[in-house]
Amino acid sequence: MSYSGDPGNSDTDFVRFQIGDTDTDHEIYTDAEIQYAIDYFETNERAAYELVNQLIAAFSRKADKTTGGISVNYGRSMADWRRLKAQLGLRAGMAGMYAGGVSTADIEANEANTDVPERDFKRGDFEY
Repeated sequence: MSYSGDPGNSDTDFVRFQIGDTDTDHEIYTDAEIQYAIDYFETNERAAYELVNQLIAAFSRKADKTTGGISVNYGRSMADWRRLKAQLGLRAGMAGMYAGGVSTADIEANEANTDVPERDFKRGDFEY
């Protein structure tokens, strides 16, 4: 089965829509491959992210080619796929950097968490 034209129709159509795999004549992934990714990664957004990651890996093995007046530039395609991967990562809650213990709320949460080992000393220990 291929893309139905309605991303709300099924999980596989949603993932196809997210990664741009909507050309029914030239599908990038089979429905079985997409369904496997959905089952394995547990969310449609994460499955889309990981499938794009696989495409980047596949394109990274290809070299740019020019024959006569025709050029195939895989480097440009990879840059486009990387941009899409970053966008999908944001949607899947996977992108961005986190530095723990920087905000006051993080510090207070860590101090209240009994599973975090107690520090030998902390700010304010030597104030009289």
